Amino acid sequence: NLDAGKKAMSMSDFFSAHRFFNHGISYLRSGHWNKQYDVSLELFNLAAACALMNAEHERLKMLTGEVIRHAKCFEDKFRAICISITLLFWSSKLPEAMQQISLTLSSLGEELPVAVTQSAIHYQLDHTKTLLAGLSDETLLSFPAMSISSKIMAMELFSKQLTNYMFIGDRNAMPIIPL
Repeated sequence: NLDAGKKAMSMSDFFSAHRFFNHGISYLRSGHWNKQYDVSLELFNLAAACALMNAEHERLKMLTGEVIRHAKCFEDKFRAICISITLLFWSSKLPEAMQQISLTLSSLGEELPVAVTQSAIHYQLDHTKTLLAGLSDETLLSFPAMSISSKIMAMELFSKQLTNYMFIGDRNAMPIIPL
């Protein structure tokens, strides 16, 4: 069921994929979060992603709630959190989405200023310039790709936050994200 669901997702058939994932979930035995953790995590996350695409909001909330409740670490919760944030965006619950992003970023040790002012932007810009001063293009291009999972997750959230700022038209806050 897992492989069939993935195949259906790859063909953008989210209704069929959701059926396959739900069918797979129905075969999980009691205690599956302990005995079959990896397959449970994957089935629930993929089913939640399909529920999002199929506008099955209550099912999505149940699935992501299960993942968040049973996940062994923050990294395992992250996909469910992102799906929940996307649901908030798509439901026009922008303040709630922004609050969830801020809470999640805080969990990752990342913070954005509460009030984005011109002075905050100038401070961040000057700080970035200082960090990059004297580095050649070759040096910058030779840096390895980001590999710290918490930083990669934070970047995904910053991207969602920037999209939200663009959507609500908060041009004052937009420049702080890339810095």
